[in-house]
Amino acid sequence: MSYVATSQLVARWLRARVTPQRVIELTALLVMTTALAAVAIPLWLLLAYRPDRDHPVNRLLEACQEGVRRGSLAVLGLTAGLVLLAWGVVVVGHLLYHGLRDLRAMRRFGRALADSKESSVFAGGVETKVLLLADRVAFTAGLFRPRIYLGAGLVAALRPKETEAVVLHEQHHLARYDPLRCWLVELALALPMFKPGRSLAVYYRASREAEADRAAVEWQGDDRPLLTALSKADALQTIAGACGLSAGRQHALRQVRHLDAKVSQSDRLAVAFALSVVGALLLLTVAGLSDWQWYWFCPTAMA
Repeated sequence: MSYVATSQLVARWLRARVTPQRVIELTALLVMTTALAAVAIPLWLLLAYRPDRDHPVNRLLEACQEGVRRGSLAVLGLTAGLVLLAWGVVVVGHLLYHGLRDLRAMRRFGRALADSKESSVFAGGVETKVLLLADRVAFTAGLFRPRIYLGAGLVAALRPKETEAVVLHEQHHLARYDPLRCWLVELALALPMFKPGRSLAVYYRASREAEADRAAVEWQGDDRPLLTALSKADALQTIAGACGLSAGRQHALRQVRHLDAKVSQSDRLAVAFALSVVGALLLLTVAGLSDWQWYWFCPTAMA
């Protein structure tokens, strides 16, 4: 993805109104950043951090500092740091393992599509480049340079309006880098033993599909071409880094119902609570194992 494309994507994201999709994207970003912080900060405080012993202080302040460092807050900080480190290692390990596995699968999938023939299709009044496959499928794949793939058999079975509806749907995915966004959200939230995160990931993918459907229908002013086109396409297995007609798409869309459906209150509270616990452990680790907390507990010594 070029610098200009990245800037445009970020600017569009910042201008967008607050929706459940934006909240889920922010949650995925918080999970990734807190997991990295949960590994980096405790390790730094435990192994690399060295308090500054050269600053000019009087003996009373120095004694106070040493007393606090050896007190209960340091024990709590050490305990919180070890718990946080264990959680961070599990999450970062999950992200690395599944992320690398998905990237390898995408690479193999890309090699299989390397010989696809390019064709032009007019949709929405503009010419769109698509890659033709043998199967009756329609999807958009690619993280940083997404492309639209259509099955030649599907194109042959569709009427012009139906072809336009499918391409408009896929154009929406392509313009918003939906394969990349869906993959990152699913990677960050589909954590082991955390069902609320997986529920948010399912909702997110389904909502992206619903939004692409709505974009195609609004452009054509009729939902029948898209519905009939989808009934003629074969369902794909769910593929990382791709958005299209997958086997679980209809079930997911039934769960979402429509674009403005709300995320489950219990799922939102569970995710918010989990992130709050991680944040509290992070603050306790820093307070218990770093230098600055001594000054907080010895204010009179500073006089």
